[in-house]
Amino acid sequence: MLQVAECFCDSNDYYVRLCDTTVQLLGSGRGALPLQEGWVPVALLLGVPGVAVLRLRHRNGPTATWYFGPDFCFMTHLHDALTPAVRVALREKLPAFPEIEWERYPKLSVDRAIVRPQLTPAAVLPLSVVNERSAGEFDELSRFWRENDYVVVRKALTPEAIAVLTASVTFEDRDSVDDPRQFYRVHNDRSCAKLIAELHVAMHGFYERLFGIALQRTAAFAMRYIQNSDLLPHYDNIFTAISSTICYHSAPNGAQSPLYLDRAKFLNPHQQRLTVKDRVGIPLVNIAKLDLQPGDLAAFRGRTHLHWREAVEGQMDYRAVLAHFADAEYNGKLLAPKFVQGVPRDLVDIDSYQEFREVYASYFERSGQGWV
Repeated sequence: MLQVAECFCDSNDYYVRLCDTTVQLLGSGRGALPLQEGWVPVALLLGVPGVAVLRLRHRNGPTATWYFGPDFCFMTHLHDALTPAVRVALREKLPAFPEIEWERYPKLSVDRAIVRPQLTPAAVLPLSVVNERSAGEFDELSRFWRENDYVVVRKALTPEAIAVLTASVTFEDRDSVDDPRQFYRVHNDRSCAKLIAELHVAMHGFYERLFGIALQRTAAFAMRYIQNSDLLPHYDNIFTAISSTICYHSAPNGAQSPLYLDRAKFLNPHQQRLTVKDRVGIPLVNIAKLDLQPGDLAAFRGRTHLHWREAVEGQMDYRAVLAHFADAEYNGKLLAPKFVQGVPRDLVDIDSYQEFREVYASYFERSGQGWV
């Protein structure tokens, strides 16, 4: 639903009040608004996926339109500079665009009590990153995890965490777009590595409570799935016994890029990634579909279960943080994963699922919970 939040000023800064949260409007890079003499923010239109539209008025009467990101930072004043997905969303939500009938949309009430925002990339750790859950909810999620080796947690991330990730994780280095070993996905820029590591640390306790076991953090990074991304079925390497995908952005609104999981349990003897390219050969009865929307997360044993996505054929911008953990232990002590001499450690590609299952039959648990 489209709504309008009125802007108000305090000490030369401009704010909008959203339900119980007061948010400051900021410039690009979280600096000052790029206001010129005489211009004043008046109202912010909310409800268009991927963008908030600001109305400004000059003291002499003219008005102007600016565009802000989900983090309430200035993006541009030019419609043509917006991404194609955002332009499509504007046309869908506002049929008369660029004309906007501001008086047509309901107004959010304004609370003048100001709580100055702390949403900066360096502030991920102090933020409440995950939504609170009752002991009963955790117990039910943990039970499902133990029985199935995977679990989906809806609305795991707080809106604040989603906003920080959306605003701060960038994908400008596009070398990996044409990299088949990265499945034609785009990896996050190096400048974002510290932020993602902070999120990994901040969520560590949540995952330990979710799984009911002690964990070691291994790797965390962000991936962007776009047109032609094609995540083939594969098992993860020895450093990522438990994998987790945390979706924080999906465009156009409602776009889906589900994870699929083969429930058959593989006692993986390989140390590096093992890819089985044959999606069609995987029995339907084996497949679990993990469909995530922004804020949701899925966790699974990526070395034990084949997992994949379908190839992205149309325009899509689907972003997720991939957080990985190790849980190997001996005599009650967590042990760091390490390469072992004499154990296969090459990247292996196999074409046929049927042949793979027959050759590796000794490494699979017998079916008994519904899989083949």
